[in-house]
Amino acid sequence: MSLLPQRTSLETTKNITEVLSAKLKQLEKNSLPVESGLADYIYMADADLDLQLEQLKALKKEISAREKEIKNQKEAIRIEGAEFLKNLGVDKLTGMLCSSVTVTPEKPAKETKEVKEEFVLLDDEKEIEELLISLGKAERKRIEIVKTTAPQPAKLRINKRRVHGTEVVV
Repeated sequence: MSLLPQRTSLETTKNITEVLSAKLKQLEKNSLPVESGLADYIYMADADLDLQLEQLKALKKEISAREKEIKNQKEAIRIEGAEFLKNLGVDKLTGMLCSSVTVTPEKPAKETKEVKEEFVLLDDEKEIEELLISLGKAERKRIEIVKTTAPQPAKLRINKRRVHGTEVVV
């Protein structure tokens, strides 16, 4: 038996029932064990799709890291390039592919202060609620909230075989 992943039609089809019916007929025609044949067929599709998801997750990580590297490199070019041109006593270059490259003036750090008002209860919130109710300025109301969950269709649960605590690759 090959340890390389084998693709199944389940991974790409929109008609799962049709593919499973065809697999059932194939197993019966070849006098192969139907139960284990279907179980393994479904498992192979599920396992390969898991592998594809893991690969995509790794690619996303690589893409994000590369994107960050590119942005950092662009920023380094702009900052160190400005410093280089300033050291040469140049504040503007004209180009053939671009109109110009200009050194922008440095902006010093500045500090700003902002004052916000905040409402702070000096007593316990429950005590204030009781006080407002006793003064006739508030009341407690019972509100009935009905929550409905969406129906969940029956699903297959795939139990993977384990040998000494490690997963068997099929």
